[in-house]
Amino acid sequence: DWSLIDKKIAQWTGTSNKKVIIKIAPYGADPIDNQGENEDDNDTTPSWIYNSVPRISFSGSRSREVSVPKVWDLNFYPPYEEFIQKLGKKYNNDPRVSSFIIGIGHNGNIIAQGSKGGAEAFEAAGWTLPIWEKHIQEVIRISKKHLTKPLMMVKRKVFIRKYHMIDYPDVAKRIFGDAAIKGISPILGGMDPNLDNFNKSMNSELVRYLATLDLPAGFTIGFEDDWPLWVPPSRSEKCPGPTCGRNVDGFNKEFQHVFNLWDSINRKYPIFFVFLKPESKATNQCETQCTEGKNLKDCFYKPVYDV
Repeated sequence: DWSLIDKKIAQWTGTSNKKVIIKIAPYGADPIDNQGENEDDNDTTPSWIYNSVPRISFSGSRSREVSVPKVWDLNFYPPYEEFIQKLGKKYNNDPRVSSFIIGIGHNGNIIAQGSKGGAEAFEAAGWTLPIWEKHIQEVIRISKKHLTKPLMMVKRKVFIRKYHMIDYPDVAKRIFGDAAIKGISPILGGMDPNLDNFNKSMNSELVRYLATLDLPAGFTIGFEDDWPLWVPPSRSEKCPGPTCGRNVDGFNKEFQHVFNLWDSINRKYPIFFVFLKPESKATNQCETQCTEGKNLKDCFYKPVYDV
């Protein structure tokens, strides 16, 4: 049933030339809101998956039990491939769809689990980094086989809680290098106003490694962060914390770190940026103008736009 996706695509594109990117996510960490037999399922995975694939259960958001599928189990891949095949048949030739973000782990990203309880449950179920790398390879194989539009994959700072990417540089380079050779472009999470934090995300090392490869036409590199790049003072002044310093000056620094990195590889590949809702609104002149001293959360904030 593609009706929900069709509705969202129609809402976004309308009669314009706008396009959408379809992101695939095998599971999330939010439980289903409705009560019933499967109320602890996550709200992304269809419940029938557990007819053949083992559950991994842990305490998710709102301190409620949540279950996700053991996606590296061999029984996961046949229904997953059938879904990707049908998805491709539906949208490969849809001109409103520009590309796909392949679905690997949590919310489709490369991270398996970021929470403490989730990571412990995954490891108890047999998760290891070599197993996860093999899972990523299988998702790439399935995606390349059935999806003909450009493909992307989202990087986070960790593979799973405690397994920071910068501590496993060879694995990270192998995963993203092999994907890039197959034409899969990365979206690199980890933009940060603090240069040390930006480098700890392994973005710099990965980009410089990818620059040594002769990659196919159409390869590009995206940059983003899972925290907003800009937030109003009520959040940017909360220090220490993940949004500390993400004011107008911090917004400028985040982009400058990326442009300096891009210059260091002689701009070999095109780059792009992914915005979350706060910075999208803050830079969109069609939004209501912000008034200093009032709530700046959902309005056009010219100093950010000027950056």
